[in-house]
Amino acid sequence: KTADIGADLVGKVELGIPEDDPRNPAVIADNVGDNVGDVAGTGADLIDSYIACVVAAMILGRTLGINFVVLPLLIGAIGIFASLIGTFFVRTKNQDLGAALNRGTFLTCFFFAILAFLLIRYLELGDQGLKIFLAAISGLIAGGIIGITANYFTSIDKTPVLKIAEASKTGAAINILSGFSYGLLSILPPIIGVCAATLISFNLSGVYGVSISAVGMLSIVGMIISTDAYGPIVDNAKGIAEQSGLGEEVVKIVDKLDAAGNTSKAITKGFAIGAAALTVLSIFV
Repeated sequence: KTADIGADLVGKVELGIPEDDPRNPAVIADNVGDNVGDVAGTGADLIDSYIACVVAAMILGRTLGINFVVLPLLIGAIGIFASLIGTFFVRTKNQDLGAALNRGTFLTCFFFAILAFLLIRYLELGDQGLKIFLAAISGLIAGGIIGITANYFTSIDKTPVLKIAEASKTGAAINILSGFSYGLLSILPPIIGVCAATLISFNLSGVYGVSISAVGMLSIVGMIISTDAYGPIVDNAKGIAEQSGLGEEVVKIVDKLDAAGNTSKAITKGFAIGAAALTVLSIFV
């Protein structure tokens, strides 16, 4: 992000040259920074939370039986499998790229729910089986709420972005205030979702339920990281297209890809924060 701001300050403000212009060497640092921050950084954050919540669930499940110990590992395994299936549905014919990415994510959640139900029935967890399944689904739904909220507040065709763009006509100050106010409003649904998932899972299966809820939210981490990596890839593609002088038609196409990529990055960051909150609760409650 530092490289991004530096490149814009030097290029746009001081020299008056376009973004990603080859005359500005800082744009190369900007492209590298996108990979570091949005792929390596976010990926490390999610994997850290993922490992912590799985280990916490295994430790808590030790007092309940061996099936409860291996359950978090198996949930992670079917989550990877569901993510692989979901990637095949990220297709579009009408240029609605955001809808294609969302379809892949939501179908991944759907496939995971089916596989998790079959897994828990197979393990024969007794009276706790249905409760643990509902705890995992509550975490998954909380993650879905985070994704839907981030998509609504960051998509270029939704009301918040359009109103911020309209407010920008007045000046930079109104732009900042409008964006900040929508940013404050956007945190309300995710907070409600995470709190609801925590309360539901705790009432169902105690602290073990909270940890399984965190595992459920992070079960589709493969799809989430893939969607997050899409953002820097198309951003760099846009930079290469502009630096290479490939023409307005190519740049317009890549601009649409980049807009969808910015939304996907926002969804992933919200997902990472929500997952970290549930993970911390499962460890320290």
